[in-house]
Amino acid sequence: MPAGPVRDEAVDGFADHVASEDPAGAGLWALTMANEDSRIARLVTIGQTWKNQDEAAARAWLASTPGVPAGVMEKV
Repeated sequence: MPAGPVRDEAVDGFADHVASEDPAGAGLWALTMANEDSRIARLVTIGQTWKNQDEAAARAWLASTPGVPAGVMEKV
């Protein structure tokens, strides 16, 4: 599926669905979203959910994963 709003919406829905079971995988999918605002919003939501389950793992992933936009960590 080509990059764009339709793909971003599909990825956003998928990432939301799997975030509680596989937050790292959901985050990697979220990183593929073309719209920066949507990408950041989904990463923040995933990070907040993950933080409630395992804060150390969430922060480590956000800090070490290439492509995570600056400022996401502070919003989590």
